[in-house]
Amino acid sequence: MQVTIEYGEYEKFKYYCNKNNISIIKTEYNKDIVCKIQLKEKGKAKLVSDYETKNIKIKEIKEFNKKYI
Repeated sequence: MQVTIEYGEYEKFKYYCNKNNISIIKTEYNKDIVCKIQLKEKGKAKLVSDYETKNIKIKEIKEFNKKYI
């Protein structure tokens, strides 16, 4: 997945990821910060739920592909 966040929210997002077993694979610094993340299905459901209820401030979420292990 890919998430877009503001610079002011990046430290909070890193803490959120660490707390919820979400791996930040790649970070790109542009106008906003774009993080490619890897997470399990359960973590995805929580992330989307927290995004929708505004518990975490994310500008955009994109899902690319699923990896089955």
